[in-house]
Amino acid sequence: MTCCNARLRPALSEPLFCFFVAALPCAAHGAIPARQSDNAPVAAAAPAAPATTTLSDVTVSADDQAETEATNRRVALGPLGQQRVLDTPFTVHRVAHAVVDDQQTRDVADALSFLPSVQAGSVRPQSRGMQGSVAQNSRLDGLNIVSTTNYPAQQFAGIQVLEGLAGALYGPASPAGTFNYLSKRPTDQPMTRVTIGYRSGPAFREALDTSGAADDDGRIRYRLNILNENGSLPSAGPTSLKRRLISLATDFHLGSATTFETTLSHYHYEAQGSAGRFAVAQGVDFPSAVDPARRDYGAGYAGHTDDTETAEFRLKHAFSDDWHLDVGFLRQIADRRSTAFTHTITDTAGDYTSTISTGHASRFRIESYLVHLNGVVHTADIVHHLTLGASGFTLNNFNPRDGGVRTVNSARISSPSAPDQPPAYPIFTDRYHVAESREDSIIAGDRMDLTSHWHVQLVASESALKSRNYDRAEQLTGQAHQDGLSTAESLRYTPTAHSALYVTHADSLQQGDTAPAGARNAGRVLPPARSREWEIGAKAAWSGVNYTLDAYQIRRPYALYEDRSYRQDGKQRNRGIDFFADGALTSRLHVLGGLSFLDARLTEAGDPAAINEQIVGLPKLTATVLLRYDVPHVPGLEISAHPRYFTRRHTTNDGSDSLPGRGRLDLGARYDTRIARHDATLRLNVDNVTDAHYWTTIRPGGLNGYTGNGSASAALAAPRTVALSMTLKL
Repeated sequence: MTCCNARLRPALSEPLFCFFVAALPCAAHGAIPARQSDNAPVAAAAPAAPATTTLSDVTVSADDQAETEATNRRVALGPLGQQRVLDTPFTVHRVAHAVVDDQQTRDVADALSFLPSVQAGSVRPQSRGMQGSVAQNSRLDGLNIVSTTNYPAQQFAGIQVLEGLAGALYGPASPAGTFNYLSKRPTDQPMTRVTIGYRSGPAFREALDTSGAADDDGRIRYRLNILNENGSLPSAGPTSLKRRLISLATDFHLGSATTFETTLSHYHYEAQGSAGRFAVAQGVDFPSAVDPARRDYGAGYAGHTDDTETAEFRLKHAFSDDWHLDVGFLRQIADRRSTAFTHTITDTAGDYTSTISTGHASRFRIESYLVHLNGVVHTADIVHHLTLGASGFTLNNFNPRDGGVRTVNSARISSPSAPDQPPAYPIFTDRYHVAESREDSIIAGDRMDLTSHWHVQLVASESALKSRNYDRAEQLTGQAHQDGLSTAESLRYTPTAHSALYVTHADSLQQGDTAPAGARNAGRVLPPARSREWEIGAKAAWSGVNYTLDAYQIRRPYALYEDRSYRQDGKQRNRGIDFFADGALTSRLHVLGGLSFLDARLTEAGDPAAINEQIVGLPKLTATVLLRYDVPHVPGLEISAHPRYFTRRHTTNDGSDSLPGRGRLDLGARYDTRIARHDATLRLNVDNVTDAHYWTTIRPGGLNGYTGNGSASAALAAPRTVALSMTLKL
């Protein structure tokens, strides 16, 4: 039997290692393939030139190509359409699908860890230290989606994050930024990739990503994305992991200027047996982080199960080179079954009580839409890039009818234990309608090129917000109809074609919170909250790298429970400076990452001791950088390092207790070769190389804002994990 026919043994003790050992010598049978983007057209063979034609030599260096790519790099900005990064007077970062593939990133939260100013380990992703909302801050191709469900990183062609206030562009939202996930679209040329992989646990993965034409003329094109992963989590005891994705994107080219796009997906995520979250009672400090792989912090019946179905429809039409129409609609149903442990440490000896909360929403249903018209108009010497549009969504929440908090165990952190049998769970499909939220916005904008160096951008959205709340008998308990204006004004100076300086002011609306049960005004929807931000920044595309340096200040009100009433009396002020680099430092060295300094404080709070203290869970300094290096003497080999570090984080409102700063290192390698006459990529990644034990995603007690109610909670960072995979291009 030849090396290329080596078989994979089923034994868990040798998963995929024999395959890699057998596959590597096969590289001698073929040349090393060039790396190529999934969405890049495959170049056809050029016809032979006539004998009478003589062409002069033209040399294009890799550095020149990288410089051009960095200068022309574009991002999607909702109603403003595609813009060069250098032309955007906002901070916008991206995580490309190539990074997700090469780092074998499992979900969106892991993918966002490459961005230093983003905090993504919590339930809702957020940036600049501001808590995100269920639907206002997360989008799929610009359409609102639910943020409180799990998404696989392999589902998307990339992730873009617009930091800070974006209400003028997208409608009312928290100042936590806008997280836009980009669907994988059909490719210009046929493409099929098959991946098999292994990860510590163990867990085994198979994936298919294929694209082609459904008809002879190529007017109907498709992209099918399938993922299947089964196994265990990297911790002792009975654990299980299941991830199953099927996604189909179809493009119907109705003419040279019109395309109708559809994207349908179903994703099942199930993770049982993890340690859950740890909280501390009032007056109790967090202990040192324990080993997350230790048995009995979790149980096989405690964890998370999400089922998410999404259907997106899009019509795009180009009236001319300057005028474009984009119409979209999305419907999503996100079902979840949350049964994870929360261990509340009650004394300095480490005694804790384990509870499972099943009263959270078990279904979210959202319908969102957008209509964007973009065009260019010339008036005298000024060029106007005009935007007119509308967007909005309707979100419905459903809770388990018999949900609640169930105490299941008591133990000590030094000698954990968990019952063999689960508590009595509610029937998660027996739900009642608890809330409905609706937002509709009309958006208008004008980006004016006053000269070749000076530019002004004005964007505004007028929004109507409606909300209804219901009790368990689905009787109306409160409703509100609110409206307001969000604006953003920017001045940009471009001294060269490769650099820009800008200042932006934004004033953004956010739907008011609903007073909880027990308050004098229970069920009442508070007035809309209004956040304000100033941002100054500099951008440059230099030697193949996009650099961004920005400084900002955000002020926002938040609701708190005080004197038996729920009212908007809290105030938060976040200031920060960010530096970010993305691109090719040299022809062999690539960088993605930077530094984020964050000064996040409450200027008015329900707890006077919390005023002017750094907000719970937010480090003042975060650094993260992914470095990828093409090894010169081994064609096809790339090695990578992803160090990250954050400083001390408070765990109490008054700053009396905090956890020390921590560092972490991830390492990886990829090798492009040929196996059985097919292009192949072998990948090896080791995350948390030193197996550091530390607390991650520290959350304050008030989820909607930093109210000072409740106690802080945290999760354990994942232990050292090893991931291996092979991708064949067929």
